[in-house]
Order: sequence, then C-alpha cells, then structure tokens
Amino acid sequence: SAKAGLPLTVTFGPGKECRTTIVFPDLNASTDIVNGGTIELPALAAGTYAIQCGGGGNEGMLIVQ
Repeated sequence: SAKAGLPLTVTFGPGKECRTTIVFPDLNASTDIVNGGTIELPALAAGTYAIQCGGGGNEGMLIVQ
C-alpha cells in the first residue's frame, strides 16, 4: 500500500518465467526485473492499481490511500 499524493519507489526481487517484467497497466508503466529492479511512480490518487507480469497475468494490486 502507499499514501495518496506522494511519489513512490517500488522494489522487486529477481523475476522468473513471465515475471521478468512487471507492468502497472493503469499507469502505463513497466520495468524489467530479471535481476530485480525498481520502478518510480508519480504521486497517485487514492485507488487500487493492478500489477501484472509481462505475460498479462495478475500479480497483485497496489492500494493507494
């Protein structure tokens, strides 16, 4: 989860299989995490944002309050 109105950095461990890329489709943002990685996101409005793997599978949600 994250606080609304503040930019944030999300850190991921190394990915495997289709999880070598992480996608935030609602934010038009993605990053390669073959060796782990981070993604910088702008300040977000309150809401729930999908997190998907590069293959389009659901990996979770980012909850912004």
